[in-house]
Amino acid sequence: MSTHTGHVAEDPIAKALQEHSPQAKAQAAKAEAVKLELQNEDMRWLMGHAQGRRIVWRLLERAGVYRDSFTGNSTTFYNEGRRAMGLFVLDQLMEACPEKYAQMMNEQNRKQKNAE
Repeated sequence: MSTHTGHVAEDPIAKALQEHSPQAKAQAAKAEAVKLELQNEDMRWLMGHAQGRRIVWRLLERAGVYRDSFTGNSTTFYNEGRRAMGLFVLDQLMEACPEKYAQMMNEQNRKQKNAE
């Protein structure tokens, strides 16, 4: 006697064929484009405010994007992980609004000059 629970087992071959159909690929590409545009909009919003630019600067600085991560021991791996996350943020920023990166850098340069 079968212990059928009402769930139909999916055929893995049919599922694979369905995932690779032109319609499925088009839907996946559209969903990815929508996701990317939303990420870009979020970054443009964040970088559109002085507070957001200061937050991003601190994240990039803390991540070690602008310094060498090599220590000569296993701390290098930790530093590289932080740096990779910082580079991810920087990549998103440059994708969405590279002009805001330049603005952020100018603001930080002015801040450093005023502190001297």
